[in-house]
Amino acid sequence: MVNGFFLLVTPYGTCRVPESLRKFNVPLELFLQSFQTELNAPENLDQVTGISVRAWLCDWKEGKVGVLLGKRAADDSSPNFYEAFGGKCDPKETVLDSLIREFWEETKLEISVIHGEVPEVDVFCTPKSKRWIAQIHFLVSAKPSCGNGFCIKLDPKEHQSFIWAIGKPAALGTLLITQGSKSHFESAVAIFQREMPCPSGQKP
Repeated sequence: MVNGFFLLVTPYGTCRVPESLRKFNVPLELFLQSFQTELNAPENLDQVTGISVRAWLCDWKEGKVGVLLGKRAADDSSPNFYEAFGGKCDPKETVLDSLIREFWEETKLEISVIHGEVPEVDVFCTPKSKRWIAQIHFLVSAKPSCGNGFCIKLDPKEHQSFIWAIGKPAALGTLLITQGSKSHFESAVAIFQREMPCPSGQKP
């Protein structure tokens, strides 16, 4: 542990994680047991059998916060909707490992820091399998892959394009995006601005 953080070494890079998130560094099955008994319940929490994760990547863009969003494939679930990148936890995988893996698979970017949770946890029933899933959101930083920037390579089976949305709800305009994602968008931006103030060289 270094200054309240621990290092998580994965096949998709090494990530720095605050000690406050260590509870997410246990296999899915163990996490679900504690999640169902300890978390202050949304409705149907006791029926949750799966965990999904979302990584909210923010970056300063000329003095404004840019938020990375992907546009879902036209022939996938929720076609053409914009969302933060992520996916489901596999059996025996930890929540943190799944976050890092899913983000890499969908963008080919390595998460370098997981800063913290972005409230709130979403609980929903999947339309096909009829399973109750809890979706947990995290604010992350990624390792630059093109000089000081990011070279994003999408999986076309999942996303058709991406944007850096400027961090105000009005920037979302007429994009197809759920109300839950709008709320997480605002929360992620607020946390990012508080934790990582704008560099002096980028003041608007």
